[in-house]
Amino acid sequence: MKKIFILLIMMFLLTSCNVKYDLTYENEIFKENLNVTAEKLKNDNSEDDLKSFYEANKNNDDYNLLYNLSGKIEELIFKRESKNIVNSKVLDCFSKKVILDEKDTYYIYLPYEDISCNYLTEVEFTFKTDAKVLKTNATFKDEKNGVYKWNGIENGIELLFSKKPKKNTVNKGYGRYIVFILITLGAGLFVANKYRKDNKRWKN
Repeated sequence: MKKIFILLIMMFLLTSCNVKYDLTYENEIFKENLNVTAEKLKNDNSEDDLKSFYEANKNNDDYNLLYNLSGKIEELIFKRESKNIVNSKVLDCFSKKVILDEKDTYYIYLPYEDISCNYLTEVEFTFKTDAKVLKTNATFKDEKNGVYKWNGIENGIELLFSKKPKKNTVNKGYGRYIVFILITLGAGLFVANKYRKDNKRWKN
C-alpha cells in the first residue's frame, strides 16, 4: 500500500491536483476519504493520469478506490474504514506524527515539517465526529455539528477527542418535554375529577 502513495506523489508532480482529506470518527469507527481531482491530460495514452493509476491499483487490499470522469475533470477517491487510525497510510506521510491511543481519548498531532507526500502540503483537511473534542487548533470549529476544518496545515494539525460519542442532548430535551406534558395532563385530570365530585356534592 505504501507503493500506491509513492506512485501518487510522482503523479502529482506531473499534474495540477486538488486534494481533500476527510477524517470521520463516529460510533467509535474511523473513516478516511481522500479525494483527488485533476484536469485530464490531452494524451489519452498517458500513464500519468488518474484513470491509469486507478486501473493499476484498484484491487489493493487497504483502500477502496473509486474513479469518476466529468468532462475534462478526473476524480480519484480513496476510502478506508477501521477501528484504528494508527495504520492510516495517509497519516504515514507525516514523518513526525504523534498518535496516542489512550484509555478514554485519542490524540493526533501532525506537524507540517518533514511531510513525505508533497500533495498533502496544500490539502483541505476536515475532521468530523460525534465525540467531544477536548482540544484542537482547527481554523474552523462547528462544535454543535462536530465539524472541524483547517484552511492550511502550516501550523500542523492537533486533535484531542473522547472515544465515546457525546450524550444525545436532543433526546434529553424530548424526555423533559414528555415529562412536562405528562405532569400537565395529570394535573388537568386531577382538577377535572375534583370539579366533577364538587358538582355532584352540590347537586345532592
